[in-house]
Amino acid sequence: MFWQLTPDEVCTKHGLNNVNIDYTDENFRQWTSYKLYADHVRPMVLRENPKVSMTRLVQLIAAKWREFDSLNPYNEQSHGAVKKVKEGLRNAAASCRLFSSYLSVALSSAWPQTWTAWNTRGFL
Repeated sequence: MFWQLTPDEVCTKHGLNNVNIDYTDENFRQWTSYKLYADHVRPMVLRENPKVSMTRLVQLIAAKWREFDSLNPYNEQSHGAVKKVKEGLRNAAASCRLFSSYLSVALSSAWPQTWTAWNTRGFL
């Protein structure tokens, strides 16, 4: 798929000229979103590929963004935070499923046993 291609592969596939960009520490700190990155990189790409279609331009900039994002040393902190949030959401979903199963049993004829199970697990 096109979203998995590197900038060099996109250029080879569509006959474009790749733009080599030397990223500075300031770039890594300032270009924190695709939009900010694309606003700075688009003119450089267009200078090297003046007749490129919008579709090809977006594909190349997106590939360059993925490359930039993977090189960004400041992303480790944010990626770690995202992983923690995802794990917390998974745990919350598991708790909801467990509570839902207890609730369904509670609504059935096994209410006394369910109440005991809830009480021992701290739901009550």
